[in-house]
Amino acid sequence: MVATVNDISLALKEQSLASNDIAQRIEQIARGAGDTAMAVQAAAQASSEMHAVAASLQTSHCRENSHIA
Repeated sequence: MVATVNDISLALKEQSLASNDIAQRIEQIARGAGDTAMAVQAAAQASSEMHAVAASLQTSHCRENSHIA
């Protein structure tokens, strides 16, 4: 009987360690997902700014070409 209780106790400790490990890994994944979301947002902002600059350059180029013609 004592051996069975010790086996159960050991199994519970192992499960607890495994659960804690899983929880830590999930936290790491969540942090990584948050970092990725921030990076995507920054990339979208940079893309939008580049689009605005390209449009401005195209407008300037069209104006210069219309004066030449």
